[in-house]
Amino acid sequence: MSDTGYGMDLAIKEKIFDPYFTTKEKGVGTGLGLAVVHGIVKRCKGAIFVNSEPWKETAFDVYFPILEMEAVEKPMPREGLPGGQEHVLFVDNEETLVSIGQQMLERLGYKVEVKRDPIEALEVFRAKPNAFDLVVTDQTLPHMTSEQLAKELMNIRSDIPTHHSLYWL
Repeated sequence: MSDTGYGMDLAIKEKIFDPYFTTKEKGVGTGLGLAVVHGIVKRCKGAIFVNSEPWKETAFDVYFPILEMEAVEKPMPREGLPGGQEHVLFVDNEETLVSIGQQMLERLGYKVEVKRDPIEALEVFRAKPNAFDLVVTDQTLPHMTSEQLAKELMNIRSDIPTHHSLYWL
């Protein structure tokens, strides 16, 4: 993968996989993305290499070992999937993840209300706290962390289940 961004110097390149390292301003990101990718690649016994120079593109090369085995497709029966009719408040600032998460949950029968900003989500929840059965959030959100959002929600309604994770589904 490569981009056409600003590139990075050696000092930054040496830190990009460190948890919580970010070059973004405070409140914009937590610096967990590349650390998580690095962890996943390493757990799969793979490698990730970065080529970058200041003011030039950055390229990430990701390698995974070859597995010599036959793939067996096991379709999951529809009746075996968990589902429900509960009302879920889904909070994530990335449009693609919001779309995927909403579609997945709605296919399983859930009613889903989506917010891309935790402040908006908090306002909606405050206006109708008993309308929701579950709140699902991304770990990294603008303006506040998912833990802060969960605390605020629980101050309004202490029994509201929340799920906030790097791997939300």
